[in-house]
Amino acid sequence: MAADRKKTLEKDTLSKDTLSKDTLSKDTLPKDRGRKGSGQMAALSQVLRYIRRYWPMVGLSLVLAALTVVLTLYVPILTGDAVDLLVGKGQVDFPGVFSIMWKIGIAMAVTAVAQWLMNTCNNHITYHVVKDIR
Repeated sequence: MAADRKKTLEKDTLSKDTLSKDTLSKDTLPKDRGRKGSGQMAALSQVLRYIRRYWPMVGLSLVLAALTVVLTLYVPILTGDAVDLLVGKGQVDFPGVFSIMWKIGIAMAVTAVAQWLMNTCNNHITYHVVKDIR
């Protein structure tokens, strides 16, 4: 029984060695393995040619993305300002805190709208570029 098992293991080892040698042979490797990035760059430049028609939408999307980032970073600053108005027990500037809460709410609403518009622009660009490619 042990001899049969040993023969089976030897067969498996031989077939694995043969497989790895076949896998690494020159015939199975891609011909352009030295120019890996050239195909990617060609595809990227071709996609950019299709996107060229939609540059105004791309620009709008970038502006909306910047607005989203700025407002997202502004909310923690406002939160810090609100914390500064909490001096101690019984010493809270409620009108100042409520004013900052309104600013945070407005910033969050504008961020949500900007993200929605940015996604709509990106979907429009993607849909039309794919349609143009087809």
